Amino acid sequence: MENVAGFEAKLQPNEIEPTSSLDSSNLDEHDSNNDVNSNKVAGTIHSDFLYTIENVEMTSPVIETISDPKNSENSENSLKPKVNFEKSMWDNSKGLKIGDFIDKLSDADFKTYAIDQKVLDSHGYVFDVVMPSSSRSCCFTKSYKHYNEGTGSVLQISGTVGIDKQTSENTRYFTEYEVARLLGFPNDFSFTSKSPNDKSENVTLKQSYKLLGNSLSVIVVSNLVTRLIKQM
Repeated sequence: MENVAGFEAKLQPNEIEPTSSLDSSNLDEHDSNNDVNSNKVAGTIHSDFLYTIENVEMTSPVIETISDPKNSENSENSLKPKVNFEKSMWDNSKGLKIGDFIDKLSDADFKTYAIDQKVLDSHGYVFDVVMPSSSRSCCFTKSYKHYNEGTGSVLQISGTVGIDKQTSENTRYFTEYEVARLLGFPNDFSFTSKSPNDKSENVTLKQSYKLLGNSLSVIVVSNLVTRLIKQM
């Protein structure tokens, strides 16, 4: 097997294949414009990877070499790697859903996080809308709820995204504590100190989103470092 378009893989000791080389009699068939063969080096594509991500089952990626009929004759476009990592590597059935991180809000609390109907009508197309059954969300930034596009997902609690219309009754922003859970903070996380010796600070909703934006939970980082150390 060959390395295709820069994809490289490390061989295990028992998986080394003999090196192949070009026959000198065939060298005159390749000119300077046909560099595709320069990418054909000895080696194999080893598709067995080891992952240790909890609650997520990962399988090997599918790398399929396809031929481009428009440039099928000695062109670097004639070999194209077709890789579908999301469908081939991730098994979302064993992961948690958005619904595992959200709270059931009262009507009064829902209004605090509801998206105004005028905003939905004028800028609803730029939102990344997810449902409780979704298994992914966009990254939450410090500008969440301030800007509409690229700052984090919004939640449609009823209906189906793309079919049912988003309204101020069924679509809202994630609460600050829901965002914290999605970022890996524990359920008992609080924006105010629980120590009686610390000065009590009143953190506004806007400040909470700013504090959470692009943040890393110390607990998540410590678990990752622990796993890395064990594998060293």
